[in-house]
Amino acid sequence: MKKVRIGLVLSLLLTGLFVPYVANATVGTSRPYLELCKDTEDSDCIESVSFKYDGGEELNAKHYGTAGGSENIFYLYQPVGYKGVDGTNILRVEASYLQDQLIVIIGGTGNTVMDPLPSWCNDIPTRISLKCTILGKLPTDLWASVTIRTKTFKPGIGIARSMGPLIESEKLSAGNRVTVSGYSMQMMGYITERGLSIQEFTDQPAGDYINQIWNFILPSAANSLPTQCQQSGSAILSTNVEMSRLPDWNKSESTLDMKTSSSHYHPDGVTVFKGLYFATISGTLAKCLWGIDPKIAAGQASISITGSSEAKDVATITTGYSGGNLILSAANFEFSSPVIKVFMKKAQVDRVTVVPKVEMFKKSTVTCLKKTTIKKVTAIKPKCPTGFKKI
Repeated sequence: MKKVRIGLVLSLLLTGLFVPYVANATVGTSRPYLELCKDTEDSDCIESVSFKYDGGEELNAKHYGTAGGSENIFYLYQPVGYKGVDGTNILRVEASYLQDQLIVIIGGTGNTVMDPLPSWCNDIPTRISLKCTILGKLPTDLWASVTIRTKTFKPGIGIARSMGPLIESEKLSAGNRVTVSGYSMQMMGYITERGLSIQEFTDQPAGDYINQIWNFILPSAANSLPTQCQQSGSAILSTNVEMSRLPDWNKSESTLDMKTSSSHYHPDGVTVFKGLYFATISGTLAKCLWGIDPKIAAGQASISITGSSEAKDVATITTGYSGGNLILSAANFEFSSPVIKVFMKKAQVDRVTVVPKVEMFKKSTVTCLKKTTIKKVTAIKPKCPTGFKKI
């Protein structure tokens, strides 16, 4: 049985069903690719792209050229001062519609051979040797942002391969202006055979390679959010695993769930692969889902990793509220097939000591002594007579 590499980026490039034509997009054999916006009235197009290194100023990155031919379009950018891990100084940007999703990808243009190299790579014909290379590894400190004008994007739950992912949207007369941004993310890659299930992929103890990538998959059709929350805002969930399904709203548990799968070890078969997870949820969506002020929710939000015997408790969880968004992250959890859940902890109610009401006119008795004489006085506020002392 012929083996093929089905890493996330290639699967996005090579798979998918035909979708209807979209204005200002070039239709390839599998899906329409968005072109660069030419004027302010264009829609379903790439408006702007920007790059910078962590803590640095935005790089001057003019459009350099195109690649991919007539079937698909990859726009090439050559940021001043950029040097890729793959030895090139060019970045590739693409955006397309795949079924009911909007896909945005940034990658390098150079290829590197997998290390360790799977043994079967030595036996395949040269014409398909690309399947034994890693495409477009990015620097770990590269931040990127892509703004798209789109008629199809709808607020909802999206997924990303990005550190600190962020999604922002602005309503236009026809559609939305959507900006996605974040840092590149290290991700496990794998090779598999046709016909195997996702679970069989990730049951392998070790992955095949590690790549550094950047991509977003955004909703452009109905999603699993409650009807009343469909237009209230967006969420981006990002993780570095081999496979992750689009997140779902779990109505019965009031959680945002993401099913994931990944090999337990790095390609060396020794180093444990540590999971990363980020969630950026707009404050308006958080309030609609959980019925709580998002600023308060930041103190009650949490993450759980469940459903895998090999998955361990999350070592670190951070939550916060910034720029109108609820921000969550988790790190150092292990695999193989955990479900990652975002939930709100039940409010902790302080224990209150209840003091019984005092009867205002209740009488009491005191005992008084004068030399050898004892006298008891009963009254609302009893006092000893003159010359007597209370005993």
